Amino acid sequence: MKTKLIYISLYLIITFIISILTLPSCKKSKDTTLPNVSTNNVTNITETTAEIVGNIVDVGSENILNYGHCWSTTPSPSVDLTTKTQFGATNNTKTFNSILTNLLSNTKYYVRAYATTSTSTVYSSEVVFTTSIASSFDITTQNIDVVNLTATVYGNVDIQGNVTVTQYGHCWSSSNSLPTTQDSKTTFNNTNQSISYSSLINNITILNTHIYVRAYATDGVTIKYGDAVSFFFPKSKYSFTDGRDGQSYQAIQIGSQTWMTENLNYYTSNSWCYNNSSSNCSTYGRLYDWNSSNSSCPSGWHLPSRNEWNTLINFVGNENDMINGGYTTFNVLYGGWYASGGFYGIEQWGSFWTSSTLGSSYSGAITQCFLGGISPNNWPKNNGCSVRCIKD
Repeated sequence: MKTKLIYISLYLIITFIISILTLPSCKKSKDTTLPNVSTNNVTNITETTAEIVGNIVDVGSENILNYGHCWSTTPSPSVDLTTKTQFGATNNTKTFNSILTNLLSNTKYYVRAYATTSTSTVYSSEVVFTTSIASSFDITTQNIDVVNLTATVYGNVDIQGNVTVTQYGHCWSSSNSLPTTQDSKTTFNNTNQSISYSSLINNITILNTHIYVRAYATDGVTIKYGDAVSFFFPKSKYSFTDGRDGQSYQAIQIGSQTWMTENLNYYTSNSWCYNNSSSNCSTYGRLYDWNSSNSSCPSGWHLPSRNEWNTLINFVGNENDMINGGYTTFNVLYGGWYASGGFYGIEQWGSFWTSSTLGSSYSGAITQCFLGGISPNNWPKNNGCSVRCIKD
C-alpha cells in the first residue's frame, strides 16, 4: 500500500513539472499600430485640375508600401480606383503634394489621403471640392425696334467661367446676308460678365432694302456671331385721293410693291359696314363680296392676287412687322367678316380678298388672326371681306 502511495506521489510531481514546463511564455509581444494620415483643403482648382497636400502623421509599426491621394465623384473614394496618386514606400513621417488631373468641369469631387501596409489601408477624413466652370462665351442676336429711320437692335453676351470678352457689338450690311466685323459695326469693349446691350443704327441711307444684322463678340482669339436678322426702312408714306368719292388714303412702297395702308371704304352694291355701323366703315373700311371686290379699287390700283400677297409677306420676312403695325407701317386692320347675314370677328380677325379664284363658288382670301399667323383660305364668294388695294 505504501509503495502504491509513493508511485501516485511521484506521478503527481512529474505531471506538475511537465505542466510548468509547457506553459506559454509570459513575455509581452510588441503591439501592431497602423499609420495615421491627414489631408489639407484643395487649392488651385481649375476646370480640369486641382492640388492638395497630405501628411503622414505617424508611420505606425508596419512599413508603408504606398501612399498618396485618391478621389472620385462619389463619397469615400478608395485605392481600388484608378484616380489616385502613388508615391511608393516610406518609413518616415512627411508632407506630400498631389496634382489631380483629367477632372470634369463644374463637378463635385471627394478626395482622401491614404497609406497602405502589407495588411491594410488607412484613409484620412474626406475633403469635398467643385471644379471651375468651363470658360466660354456665347453671343445672341435679339429683336429689332425700328422707328422712322432709326433701328435699335439688341444682343446678349453670355459668359461662363473666367473669360473676358474684349469686344462686342453688332455688324450689318445691305449686300451680305451674314455680315461680319469687316462690315459696318458698333463696338463695345471688355466685359467679364454676361451682359445685354443694344446698338443704334441710324446712318442708313438706302431705303426699301433689307439690312442684315448680327451680334458679335470676341475674346481676342475667337470671334462668334449670333443669328442674322433683317429690317428695312420703307420709303415715306404718301397720300392719294380716290376721285370717285373724294376719300383720301395713305400708301407706302414696300419692296417692289406699293400698297394702301388702309382698308378700302368705297361704296358698292354687295358691300357692308360691320354691324351696319358707318363708324366701323370709317375705321375698318367696307366688307365686300368677291365679285364687287374685283371692281372696287380706284383707277391705277387693283385687287392683289394671292401671289402678290405672298411677295409682300416674303419680303417683310417677319409677319409680326406686317401684321401688328410694325416698322413697315402696312398696318393690318382687323375688320372681321360678313357671312349669311351676320358679322364676325371685328378687332380679332382681318380677312382680305385676293383676285385668285377656285371654281365658281370660292375664291382665295388672306386671313389674319390678331393672335395668330397669316394663312390663305378659300372662302365662299358671297362672304364679305376687306379689300386692300395694290398699285398697278
